[in-house]
Amino acid sequence: MKHWKKGLCGLLAAVLMAPAGLAAPVNGEKGLSDLEGHWAQKEVEAAVASGWVDGYPDGSFKPEKSITRAEFTKMLLDAIHLTPDSETVA
Repeated sequence: MKHWKKGLCGLLAAVLMAPAGLAAPVNGEKGLSDLEGHWAQKEVEAAVASGWVDGYPDGSFKPEKSITRAEFTKMLLDAIHLTPDSETVA
């Protein structure tokens, strides 16, 4: 149970810190350049692999950067696979 909570907290931290809606690194083979050694590296990489978050075009992730409400909303919608309906979105 303790490991489950720790993993969930790490994943939540990754989702809250990650920039949403930005392009992933073009080469796809390299990891996110500024994530090496970060305390949430494993969880962030899992979130990237799941498609919930991605990095900046320059290959960075900026794990200490705050995200906007719009970025958080996009990540949440991506995580639950919900697409806004054009008829209900103003």
